[in-house]
Amino acid sequence: MSKFLDRFRYFKQKGETFADGHGQLLNTNRDWEDGYRQRWQHDKTVRSTHGVNCTGFCSWKLSVKHGLVTWENQQTDYPRTRPDLPNHEPRGSTRGASYSWYL
Repeated sequence: MSKFLDRFRYFKQKGETFADGHGQLLNTNRDWEDGYRQRWQHDKTVRSTHGVNCTGFCSWKLSVKHGLVTWENQQTDYPRTRPDLPNHEPRGSTRGASYSWYL
């Protein structure tokens, strides 16, 4: 129970102020930020497709960490089909995007 109560001491800390009292410098532990930053790190980026049940075979850029897909972006480097038509960028369907849940 004391750990729970110790957390309330955070609000009683007095630190050096700046910006006319709108900011405050505290000497607190911020290790939790490392876990947040590591969430978005990845080992490599690979190009792939969600070929399962998807007829478009749209290209995706997958970020992989320890063999697991951490996030994915649609590739936007397709060649132009015809100059008189607008680009089809980005190409990627929600059906294909939902496939990564099964990996």
